[in-house]
Amino acid sequence: EYIAFVDSDDYVEPDTYATLYAEASNNGYDGVFNGFSYFHPDGSKEERGIVDDIYLSPDAVSNYIANLLCDVDTVISAWAGIYRTSIIIDNGIRFVSERKFISEDLLFNIDFAVKASRLRSLPRAFYNYCYNGNSFSQIFKKQKIKNMFRLFETIRERLESNNLASINHCASRFFLDNMVGMIKCFMISNLSESEKYNLACEVCNYPNWKVVAKELSKHSDLKMQNRILLFLVKNHLPALCYFFFTVYYKLLFRNKTY
Repeated sequence: EYIAFVDSDDYVEPDTYATLYAEASNNGYDGVFNGFSYFHPDGSKEERGIVDDIYLSPDAVSNYIANLLCDVDTVISAWAGIYRTSIIIDNGIRFVSERKFISEDLLFNIDFAVKASRLRSLPRAFYNYCYNGNSFSQIFKKQKIKNMFRLFETIRERLESNNLASINHCASRFFLDNMVGMIKCFMISNLSESEKYNLACEVCNYPNWKVVAKELSKHSDLKMQNRILLFLVKNHLPALCYFFFTVYYKLLFRNKTY
């Protein structure tokens, strides 16, 4: 009736699925989502709860998708909840390859949400995510930049095809946040400086930055490094982009490599 996902190196609390299933089946929810605990490499634990909320209308589901993209009160990963199986089967919802897209879970959740009518989020951290430095998602590969470009374009296609173009700015925000994170990863990696410069040029040469800059031009709450990157790419300054983020991230993360 419902399906859940668990990564092989993680685990859930013993009452996770009994609790989520009871909430779903007793109230007719198509999906019930939960928070999680993040276990750092040093063994410390960080609990990341989500908002206690119910999404029962198309506008509410649209807000849920917007929150996914803006990383607000939700969890992108598919392991953070249960999904009505019939919606997945009847609509042919499948995971895309993470070797082609940075986040297969995000697209899965968008595809599911637009077909659902009743969603529920519970704040408790039922899922235990254990950091694995050797996982595919933690290793930087040059192809990830193109995969991020592809993900951004696909998200916008999904939103527009489901009459959700009004939250395209959330896709732009998601893209900007992740590009800053990606620049961090390759700037503190063991790639050569010429390779890092070429990647900075690849980032700056992406033609859809104009769209991102236009949609986020009135967002005054962007993080400092996000505003700087947006300025640099909008004005096509790859050399300055390389110089700024080399200094910024090497100072912050000089003892860590990817």
